[in-house]
Amino acid sequence: EEMEQAVTSVLELSMMQKADNQMIRRLYGLNPADYEACVLYYPLTNMEAEELLLVKLKDAAQGEAVREAVETRLQTQKDSFEGYGISQFDLLTNHSVCRVSGNYVLFVVNEASDAALQAFLGAL
Repeated sequence: EEMEQAVTSVLELSMMQKADNQMIRRLYGLNPADYEACVLYYPLTNMEAEELLLVKLKDAAQGEAVREAVETRLQTQKDSFEGYGISQFDLLTNHSVCRVSGNYVLFVVNEASDAALQAFLGAL
């Protein structure tokens, strides 16, 4: 919760909604029960690409599987927006961050992705 608060405090979340466990499974193929905690904010409409995923791992060894799930999601989103969602494709390409640090994984697609990364690192 402290990590979520730190990261969300630097992001504009008005165009996103908090996901339930079913949506995390659908978008990322991850089972939230396998992790200490999972929080996902995703776009209100499928015409937007902004997203925030925070995962607290039970074991640092889970980091690679989560990173792969994030990379798959990012590529799916890029494929969806390429060619017509120019600004959203730019967000996905130039304003996305995936970082595994210790028992935490951060994935953010947002204009303020750098600020979110700094908040994440500061909260570790």
